[in-house]
Amino acid sequence: MARRTQHGQGLRRGLKTLRRLSFTAAIYSPQLRRVTEELVQACHQRRLQVIPWTVNAPADAARLQALQVDGLITDYPDMVKTE
Repeated sequence: MARRTQHGQGLRRGLKTLRRLSFTAAIYSPQLRRVTEELVQACHQRRLQVIPWTVNAPADAARLQALQVDGLITDYPDMVKTE
């Protein structure tokens, strides 16, 4: 439960930061461990692409792809399977 709350707070903090920008962002690039289904849905509702960093483990890449992120930032692009 604490983890869900922590991620929820991170999402609210991130969206608050995006609203304070003097421009409209098109991409949100959080650290991979901050990406949740809730975050991806909230960003997509705001027409923001979600491209997390730094995804260097195949298991992390698979989890994020299942959440339907829009891209990945990785040091090892060959390990990521594309559709």
